[in-house]
Amino acid sequence: TAYLQPPVFEGKTIRYIAEDQLGQMWFGTQGGQLVKYDGKTFSSVLNLGGGAIIYKILMDAQGWAWIGTQDKGVYAVNTLTGKTEQHYTSEGADGSKLFSNTCYDLERLNDSIIYASTEVLHIINKKTGTVQQITDQQGLPSNSIRRLRLDKDDFLWIITDKGLCRYDHVKNRFTSYGKKDGILLADVGMTADYTCQDSYVMFAGVNSLLFFHPDVFKRSVPPPDVTLTDFQIGNKYYLID
Repeated sequence: TAYLQPPVFEGKTIRYIAEDQLGQMWFGTQGGQLVKYDGKTFSSVLNLGGGAIIYKILMDAQGWAWIGTQDKGVYAVNTLTGKTEQHYTSEGADGSKLFSNTCYDLERLNDSIIYASTEVLHIINKKTGTVQQITDQQGLPSNSIRRLRLDKDDFLWIITDKGLCRYDHVKNRFTSYGKKDGILLADVGMTADYTCQDSYVMFAGVNSLLFFHPDVFKRSVPPPDVTLTDFQIGNKYYLID
C-alpha cells in the first residue's frame, strides 16, 4: 500500500472520486479543488477556493464532469480541455437559475438532462442551458433533497428529510414510501448511494443502510373492473339501462 500526499491537494480531505471515459481519475476536495490524475501526474483543473466543498462529480456521455459544490453552484467541466462549459447559480438569469448555490448530489437521465439537488429538484438541460425547478409546490415531499439515484427504468429515487420518494419524469409525479411500505429510517440515509449490478438501490447514512429492489414497488395487481351502481342527471336518478 502506498500513501500519497500530492502538493496539489493542499492537505485537504478528498470528498469524491470519479473516473472519466479515458480512465483518468478526478478528485473533489474539501477545499474546493478539482484535481485530475492521468496515471502519471496530479494536476489542478479547477480551484473554487476555501469553503467551496465539492460534494459530487458526475461524468456524462459527452466527456463533461458535472461538479456539485457548496455555495458555488453547479459546474460542467470539459474533461478533455479543462474548460468550464457551463456554470449554474442562484444568481443566474430567469430560466437558468438554481434554488440555492449548494448542490449535494447529481444524476444523469440522458444526453441532455442532468438532475441536481440544491434542496429542491432541478432538471438541467445542458443543450439549451435551461433549468426547471421542482419544489414542494409541484409535489416534492420536502425541499430538503440530499441524495439522488436513478434506477434501471429511469425512475429517480430521492432521499429528503421526510424519507424516500420516487420521481417519474414521464408523468412528472412523485410517490412517497414509508413504514407501510417497509421503508424505515430513510431520512438518515443521506451520506452515500449506489446501484448494484442486479439493480438493487442503496442509500447509506449514520448507522443505517436502506437496500431495496425498485421492482417491489411496481403495481402488480390490476385494479378491479368498473361497476356502475347508479346514474344521475341533475341529481335525478335514471334506470341504468
